[in-house]
Amino acid sequence: MSMSKIAPNCAFCKIGKGIYCCPRCNIKYCSSVCYKSRGHTECSESFFKEWIEKSLQEKSCNNAEKENMLRMLKKFEEEYDEDPSELSIEDRFAGLNINNADESTIWQNLNDEEKEKFKAFIRDESNLATILPVNQPWWTNATLNLVTEESENADLGDGLGTRPPYPLNIKKLSELTSAKPSNCIQYNLVNVLYSYTFLYRFYNCDLRDFIEDVVDFIFRLSPVLSKGHNYFSLEEVVQDSIRLICASEFDTHLTFVKSIVNDLELLMKGPNNAKPATFVLCALHDIKLLFLELKHANRENKVIDKTVQKMLFQGVKKIEYFMSWCLDFENTLSEIASDLVILMLPELIPHAEKNESAMNICENSVKPHIEELD
Repeated sequence: MSMSKIAPNCAFCKIGKGIYCCPRCNIKYCSSVCYKSRGHTECSESFFKEWIEKSLQEKSCNNAEKENMLRMLKKFEEEYDEDPSELSIEDRFAGLNINNADESTIWQNLNDEEKEKFKAFIRDESNLATILPVNQPWWTNATLNLVTEESENADLGDGLGTRPPYPLNIKKLSELTSAKPSNCIQYNLVNVLYSYTFLYRFYNCDLRDFIEDVVDFIFRLSPVLSKGHNYFSLEEVVQDSIRLICASEFDTHLTFVKSIVNDLELLMKGPNNAKPATFVLCALHDIKLLFLELKHANRENKVIDKTVQKMLFQGVKKIEYFMSWCLDFENTLSEIASDLVILMLPELIPHAEKNESAMNICENSVKPHIEELD
């Protein structure tokens, strides 16, 4: 077996094999370029200087050799003063399979300048569209194919997310309890759907590839699911949902965050050839499936966090409650859709960019706390 096959990766470029060992720090490296890299300057610089100075002190060294060594020392110092760049990007990615490598590995192989260029590139949304086509959410197709589910997905065409399955065996809330539900339910539902529709667009209609992050953000952006919070008006819940997203690390423009109101209106309105609650029920069912899939994945990977498992269980129960409520209050969903159209008027949604004072809804509200029915 060759040395290159058993040697560890170079400590500096992480790509080449560390077949050489620094005599001072014992760090493995693959080439002289890596040996003289910025991460090894303190060690390599002192080693070269000491070697040349020691050679100059040798009595056997003649004048010509001394002059040659002095030139070497001067050249060496100039190289370090110029702060030579590291391996070219071709060399750094030569042994890396881009198709199979994860994002963190690729990111680590970029230098600081390349990282800054990439960040600047993705800040421009027009650039993103050239390398990653922006898909449209499934609810933007207002007409359902009522023949078969398979043919519907085939007819949607490229660039449109696949509609989640319609939930089966859901009973109406009136069949489960005779108690009248709180008026807050309709507004709490808006908060849950706001987080879902935002994340669906943010992840370009591909939630399953980021399921852990998606579920975590659903709970963080929806205090209804995570804290049992209640809202008392449509304006309040929309403004607070916008505030929560703007206060997070998404770094998205306020215009985009506010545009999610249009998606809510389409969801609440429903398809033009089926029951008004169809889209809302599909969205809620998708959230429920995300919770169950993550719960199952955690069990498969033996990642048992009782707090997370409890949150997922309670989240599923709350989603099921919303679905039962929707079957009894389809007319309310249509009313909310109409109210959202009015709410989209500029004077009702603050314009100030991430102005928390304009958008913040006091969490310690003096209004009575109305509990949801279990």
